[in-house]
Amino acid sequence: MKDAHIIPQENARISSVLPITRADFLKALQTFQARSNMRVKPEQPSWIVSKIADEGSSSPFMARLFMGVLMLRDRVFSDKDRDAFDKAYESALTALSDARATAGEIEQLLADHKGKVLSGEAARLSGKSIQVDGIDPGLRKHMANFVTSTGRSLKQGIQSLAKVLGLDIGFFFRDQNQYQKGLAKLALVHPELADYLTEARSWAERLNLLRNKIEHEGWILPRSGYRDTGGRIEMIEPEVEGQAVSVFVKHMLDRTCCFIEEVTVYGLRTKMDPTISVSEIPLAARDPAAPERFRPALAQGGEKLWTLAYHTSMFEEV
Repeated sequence: MKDAHIIPQENARISSVLPITRADFLKALQTFQARSNMRVKPEQPSWIVSKIADEGSSSPFMARLFMGVLMLRDRVFSDKDRDAFDKAYESALTALSDARATAGEIEQLLADHKGKVLSGEAARLSGKSIQVDGIDPGLRKHMANFVTSTGRSLKQGIQSLAKVLGLDIGFFFRDQNQYQKGLAKLALVHPELADYLTEARSWAERLNLLRNKIEHEGWILPRSGYRDTGGRIEMIEPEVEGQAVSVFVKHMLDRTCCFIEEVTVYGLRTKMDPTISVSEIPLAARDPAAPERFRPALAQGGEKLWTLAYHTSMFEEV
């Protein structure tokens, strides 16, 4: 208040700061209403702030897939034009977040069980047999949920989002013949994206086929194995197409995170004003409090611009 800007008037003074509490403000409104024909209508809350996760902007997942992408979205869509994008992106991120949470539950379940097996708490030798307190029912349930959520995020979520951005990638999820035809057509207009989808096809097809097996053929995760290693029992993880379940889950989640971020940013870039593009912040230069990966840049500003290219690096190492 000592630094307030005060404008003297003939019968009053106008100050940029009013020493007034909320109660004083409400009382003033009541006074106005009593002395005039004004009617005071308390404003109702128009925002709902809901907690969605126990992590904040320091998490690369939150900083890049929430903050970073939405910041670029603001460069493309006005407030009134965002609904279609937001609806499709929310669908993709909700399913991906579900998959990420389930992946964490699978990791924790396996770690706890392996520890209990090694300590003898959950497994014991009885003659020539091994008796265990198994985790197969829970592990199978989590695995089915993970594949379903990840597949939904990829197929329904990102496919709908790409369409909002003017990109038709529906062929990416179809049989080989339709895939080849669609890819050839896309390559004429978006060669970067066509090359990217070519590289991503192998793991995405594996995920999509496994999801179909779960939903239509009743596929379930094989049983866990156990073996005696010199008087101590060790768990052998069940495998999914030749990969230990923990390896499969980690790989598919990582690939899907990268895919959603990169395809979305590419699509947003194609909708930007021609004078604006996107640059990539080097990993070492990112703010630890909010390690965003992308930022807007002048298309002709001399800064190195980002180009879409497939990679095998982990999401947090890109």
